[in-house]
Amino acid sequence: METIKILPHHIGHYFEVYFLKRNPEEGNSWYDDEKAKQNGEKAIKTVVLNPSQLISLVSKYDNFCKMCPRNKNGENFVQPENTCVLYENPDFNHELNHAKFLGIDDILDKEPVTAETLFKKLEPIYKRIFTEQSNPHSSTKSPREYFRVSGSELTLLDF
Repeated sequence: METIKILPHHIGHYFEVYFLKRNPEEGNSWYDDEKAKQNGEKAIKTVVLNPSQLISLVSKYDNFCKMCPRNKNGENFVQPENTCVLYENPDFNHELNHAKFLGIDDILDKEPVTAETLFKKLEPIYKRIFTEQSNPHSSTKSPREYFRVSGSELTLLDF
């Protein structure tokens, strides 16, 4: 079984399918690229549906990146007018801040864990969606804002 690498700022895609019951096909632009879409959906489904799937939380270059149409070193570079520079110069602090917000910074750039372990570590942030309100005086998003959970969607979720 291949370990799936995930950047902290991409965890939201997995989180939304696992906890919020969203379809992996919806809500993600994948830069309007079919190969990127298929690759991303496959990775999400593999992680969400297989508790024993190994994942590595990484600070640079994950499974989504390899098929990104904006990655000039990837397998699917078709959008040179919008080349992403993060592949050559990853922003560790950006990824660390996402990991800290999600409560998973202790597994960033460490040994792989199972998908089950990842989702158990994400349960506290899921529960905060129900209890934590946004603060208009803070630039930090609430979990509900971070994952774009509407009030009507919130009523359909299990707490």
